[in-house]
Amino acid sequence: MEISEKFWNCCTVKIEIQMLVSGIYQKNANYQSQESQNELLKVVADTISKTIVKDIKASSMFSIIADEARGVSCSEQMSICIRFVKEDEVYERFLRFVNVNELNALSLAADIVRNLQELGLALSQCVAQCYDGAAVMSGRCQRVQVHVREQCKSPCL
Repeated sequence: MEISEKFWNCCTVKIEIQMLVSGIYQKNANYQSQESQNELLKVVADTISKTIVKDIKASSMFSIIADEARGVSCSEQMSICIRFVKEDEVYERFLRFVNVNELNALSLAADIVRNLQELGLALSQCVAQCYDGAAVMSGRCQRVQVHVREQCKSPCL
């Protein structure tokens, strides 16, 4: 069975369960509205995210990879990825995009830490950080890296 077929099977089962539970199941519905598609995407994203977080939690340590950039909509976004070891293999997984309102080091660090905590990841397991060469991200003096290290309280950072 191909990945896309498995994906659609999972989506179909999830939608049917939700509709049965809510009592509004209709066999002639096609779920092509924007709301239905957005809900479907959210369910899939949440499921994938929970699986990734479960794998990260099973690992004894992880590293943060973050980068901020201006998106197509001209708004600033930061991507947060995690690198971890599972069964002697290194995995690198995208976690989420974060809309960024302020571009100073303290605010970016707070966004990273808040998102990791929202996902239920223990900051004490963070052993490394990876950022681009932007002055606000990495450096020894009041940069994102410094603020995240202070909150993680890990000797390896």
